[in-house]
Amino acid sequence: MQRKKLEKTIPAILAFKPSRDVYAAEAVIQNVDGKEILEVDIWDTPDYEEKREMMVRHFVEKETGEYGTFHTKTMSWDGRYIYEGSWSKLKLASVLQLASVLQPERYYYGYFKDSAIALSPRSKGVVERFLGEKEQYSSIMHSLAKKEDNYTYRQQGLAMKRKEARIEKLMDEVAPVESEEFTEWIHSLMPEEYIFVKPTEKRYRCSCTSCGESFYTKDKPKHNSQMNCKKCGNPAIVKTRTERMCKEIKVMVPFKYDEDRWMLRHFKFKKVDILEEKKAKPTIEELEKVRMFMRPDGTTERIYYGQYMQYGADEFSQDWWDKKTNAGCQIDKEFYIYGKWLDEIEMPVDMKRVLKAGSETKISLDYNAVIRFASEDACVLLEYLIRGRFGKLTKEIISIGDHDLLDTRADNIQDLLQLDGQRVNRLRDMNGGRHALDMLQEEIMSGKKISQENLEYAESEKIWSEDLMLGKTKLSANKALNYIRRQKKINDWTTRQTLQHYKDYLLMAEERGADLADPIICLCSRMKEFHDKYTDEKNREADEKREQTLKEKYPHIKKNYDSKHDFFEWKDKEYSVIVPENVKDIMREGRTLHHCVASSDQYFESINRGNSYILFLRKNEEITTPYYTLEVKIEKDNKVKILQSYGAYDRRPNAEEVDKVLKMWRQEAEKRVKKAARQTLQAAG
Repeated sequence: MQRKKLEKTIPAILAFKPSRDVYAAEAVIQNVDGKEILEVDIWDTPDYEEKREMMVRHFVEKETGEYGTFHTKTMSWDGRYIYEGSWSKLKLASVLQLASVLQPERYYYGYFKDSAIALSPRSKGVVERFLGEKEQYSSIMHSLAKKEDNYTYRQQGLAMKRKEARIEKLMDEVAPVESEEFTEWIHSLMPEEYIFVKPTEKRYRCSCTSCGESFYTKDKPKHNSQMNCKKCGNPAIVKTRTERMCKEIKVMVPFKYDEDRWMLRHFKFKKVDILEEKKAKPTIEELEKVRMFMRPDGTTERIYYGQYMQYGADEFSQDWWDKKTNAGCQIDKEFYIYGKWLDEIEMPVDMKRVLKAGSETKISLDYNAVIRFASEDACVLLEYLIRGRFGKLTKEIISIGDHDLLDTRADNIQDLLQLDGQRVNRLRDMNGGRHALDMLQEEIMSGKKISQENLEYAESEKIWSEDLMLGKTKLSANKALNYIRRQKKINDWTTRQTLQHYKDYLLMAEERGADLADPIICLCSRMKEFHDKYTDEKNREADEKREQTLKEKYPHIKKNYDSKHDFFEWKDKEYSVIVPENVKDIMREGRTLHHCVASSDQYFESINRGNSYILFLRKNEEITTPYYTLEVKIEKDNKVKILQSYGAYDRRPNAEEVDKVLKMWRQEAEKRVKKAARQTLQAAG
């Protein structure tokens, strides 16, 4: 197809005016070098009064089936052969656009989703004469679509194969990490040995996983006790209730790849100790899950995921891909790190020191987070914590990123933690985190010792020293924690509920002029009783102010209720409908049932205008206890309508029975309203 010559031909002329929301198309036959070429030109939809602009010129050569599209705005071409030959740049949109013109009943869904393409009657005749019989016309378009599908599928398949080859070549260049030293290191992370005990006719057979040998004993060993093997002498854990023990660990190996990149290789190892045919043996299964290619500065260049999740896949037979799959492969959050090759890797010095510290101390951490996010100062403090074997504290610092409790300028572990040597050891021995550190720092500042039991309680319940209000009560953290634990037990609260009630109680007591440092106040055994009393007083004061405000703002509420009292008051054998006497009754109802009647002014506004009324449904046997709150309305035709009926927390307990009761009440209320209306008319007449 002579594209340059086609560009110079005169395009079709838009000779009709379709509606403004559709695209316009015209067709013309071009003769180039003795060949007839069909040209279909597309004009876009205009905005308001703007003129239509030509978007594309489509060309189809009948004999060869060659097809091309000239984009008038970019002055560029794309196209391919419809029947045979090599197809170049894939522009499926252009093909479907042309197809939607030539055969709209098959390709209407094509290029334009929101607007159809209108082809003028004259141009439709041009297209039909060019394509010939209808069968040939359909065949051409069917072939066009089929070629597009086949080409797309073929190209995608070729691209996938090329990608697989690139990844396979990349993975084949990765050196293995297998070595005796590495294997011994993995074993050191899972050192547990077991003795499986099984009864025989007269004795108990003990099979040791350490040496694989068996021996016998008359007395049955205790499950989970420690026992030395009589064959190899090694200590082991006794198992009398199982024949199989499993343990999994995750390991990361920093590994040099080439001069410009290094790798983080994530492995999972599974140790299986099993008793089979009177022999106990351990096996370690290996799976490499992730390979991360890193730049020298520690940023990630590319991540590849292992595609076989079963154990036993070695480093060479395993397939890899650059996306996660349904196999469940993902980057682990915590693992051990093997640091043998760290010295060969070019990375920031402080980062390397942290990774070395983790490898030497065998602490399991999220080292990916350390590499990605740690600043130079953070790396220094993390190295101190790792080498000091503060595993939990290190994990919390990495996870939360908050190191306010640490002195980042320190050059030793005591100054870093702001503790003395004895308290540093206490924190390490209990593997304490930030809450235990906070309590130990409080112990130093106050000079008042905290028991180990309370220290562990504060750590497990995530209690900060400031939660205990020590600055106001002047109590020691130890006394305050003892008090919180007692109150938690007495009131059957959670620790967080107890701390919140205690804080509220102290602040309300302080508002009343109490001395919070007085043990009678800060260690009050009746804390809940006084808390509730103070809360009621506070609510009562607020209610009194609100009641006065509502009375002044809505002066007709009482008068409107008095005039409707006889309509609404009602009682049967089990239930009563009660008319409130004042604003305070409505507020008390809303507060007790925990809904919005008490707090929203819209209800009081409606009552003041006589548009609707709030009523109470009560059980006769508990007549003073709020049950349901009703909003009702007397309509212009004197019918009574129930707008809302809800119990506590906007729920509807026993709804079916309540609805029957309310139906009876509504019918009775309507009779009263209509009777009063008739009496009023008679008196007026």
